Formats: sequence, C-alpha cells, structure tokens
Amino acid sequence: MEHARKCEQARQEMEEAILDAARRKKEREQFEKAYVAQQQASADAQVKAGRDAVQARMDQIERNCSTIGAEIQGRDAREAAELEARIKRALDEQDRASKEDMERRKADHDRRTKEMLQSLDEQVAQRQVDAVEDKKANTRQAQIWKEQYEEGLRQDKAKEDARRKARSDQDKALIEQMSDSLSVHPRNYGITAHTQSMDVNYNRAIFQQMREEGFRSDMTQPMLGKAKFLTGKGDPFPSVGRYEGEIHELELHVP
Repeated sequence: MEHARKCEQARQEMEEAILDAARRKKEREQFEKAYVAQQQASADAQVKAGRDAVQARMDQIERNCSTIGAEIQGRDAREAAELEARIKRALDEQDRASKEDMERRKADHDRRTKEMLQSLDEQVAQRQVDAVEDKKANTRQAQIWKEQYEEGLRQDKAKEDARRKARSDQDKALIEQMSDSLSVHPRNYGITAHTQSMDVNYNRAIFQQMREEGFRSDMTQPMLGKAKFLTGKGDPFPSVGRYEGEIHELELHVP
C-alpha cells in the first residue's frame, strides 16, 4: 500500500512538473514574441525616421539646386571651355613639337646620308689613288728585287771568278813551285827563292851585262825578273825607297 501511494505521489509530482514546464515555456514564448514585436516596431520607427531625414535632405538639396543650379551650370560650362582650350593648346603644341622633331630627324638623316655618300666617294677615290700608288710601289719593289737579284748574281759570279782566280793562282804557284823544285840541280837543293834572289842581287851587274850582250836571254831575263832589291839594316839609305822604274838605255851605257 505504501509503495502504491509513493508511486501515485511521484506520478502527480511529475505531471505537475510537466504542466509547470509547459506553462513557463508558453510564458517565455509570449515574452519573446512581445520583445520581437517591440524591437520590430522600434526598428520600423528608426527606418521611418531615417527615411524622413533623407527626404528632408533631398528636399533641401533640391531647393539649393533650384537656387544655385544656374551658377554651377555656368561655372561648369566655363571650366569645360577652359579645359577644351587647354587641351587644344596642348595638342597644337604637341603637333608643333612632333613636326619640328620630324623635320629635325629628317634633316639629320639627310645630313648623315650626304656625309656617308661623300665619305664613300672619298674612300673610292682614295682607293683608286692607293691602287695606283700600290702598283707603282710594286713596280719599284719588283725593280729593286730584280736589281738585287742581278746584283746577287754579279756578286756570286765575282766570288766564283775570285775563287777560280785564286785557285788558278794557287795552281800556277804550285806548278811554278814544282817546276822550280824539279829544275833545281841536286847540288843546289835546299836553296830557297830568297837565297836565289840574294845571289842574283849580288851578281846583278854580271847578269845585266850578260842580258845586254844577248847571252842566254832565256835564262838571264827571268832571273833578273825574280831579283828584287833588298832593304833592311844593310841598306845605306833605308828611309829612301829604291827606284824600281824603267831605266833609260843611255843610263845603262858604260862610259
């Protein structure tokens, strides 16, 4: 019985709690609806006040425009005319500067073209002059080389002739030396040419007399030709050279 009573009491308390919660929810919803309606009304009032203020401002602007519109329109027209004039002046100045720059560029181009053509003409003329000078120089150089070549040939020939003459003189001297060696008597072997020249000089007067008398001219003449006057410490007049020229026949006459 006690348990049933407690269950019934708990059920009643739960139903009361549910009803109380539903009541509080309904009251909260009503409060929220009233608050939203109040806020909406306040917002509508603010919007209306703003619209009224904007309309009042527009009306004021319209009134102002009706009074100063003509002045503003005139000022705008003047500013537009001045702007158009400035633009026209700027365009005219730009056209003038462009025209002057184009003329300057054309004049500079024409001047450079003229100078280039003149320089090319001068270069062509100079090349022609240089070609003539080069041809003359080449001709002179060829002549110089020819002369040098011919001079070289002459020098080579002169050297060759000198070598041939030296060889010929050497051969002649060797032949004469061999002839002298072969023609010397065995008893006179070892007597040098200097000794023979001294002997001939010692007996020169005798050999000259033999030649003058025509005795064995084939021997006396070569012997006298080989004899040379000796100079040295035994010469009585060493500072005066002996006369070796031709002697007149009257000077050879014996008194």
